[in-house]
Amino acid sequence: SIIPKILYESVREMMDKKYAIFVNALPKKYFEEKTLPTSISIPLDEHEKLSPEERKENFIKIIRKEQLEYPHMMDLEVEEVPLVVFCAHEKCDASNELCELLLEAGFKKIFEYTGGQKDYDEKSGKTLEDSSSDEDSDKEESDLDDNEDNEDLDEDEKDDGNKEEKE
Repeated sequence: SIIPKILYESVREMMDKKYAIFVNALPKKYFEEKTLPTSISIPLDEHEKLSPEERKENFIKIIRKEQLEYPHMMDLEVEEVPLVVFCAHEKCDASNELCELLLEAGFKKIFEYTGGQKDYDEKSGKTLEDSSSDEDSDKEESDLDDNEDNEDLDEDEKDDGNKEEKE
């Protein structure tokens, strides 16, 4: 069966309504550095190595524990809990592969957020625009220099301003 792919708008809605559990498929160290709000870590690299039985057991344990955080999901069978799986960005296959493994383990409501962390950051406005290309990083440095000069100017200007007001 084909796993539905969802876009940022649906992701936000599912997040706001706590409709789904968000699953980060990246290795733990990346999850620890940065991840979507409320998401949990189910690293593909650790689960690929397991036997299907172990894997299923693990998935169930992780999702069941998380299910307790969502009171309205209490009545659902663990396999019925909606899951949104994501990884770094579109060119990263981790989320796709983890979806397949979850499917294999009997989970029925799986969505893949293919844009992943990168798309989320861009659309939720979390990334500074300056971190995208080399040109920008040069600009960033020059901004810093300017700021140092500006600070002195600002202070002088402020003083003048105050004097004028007093007179």
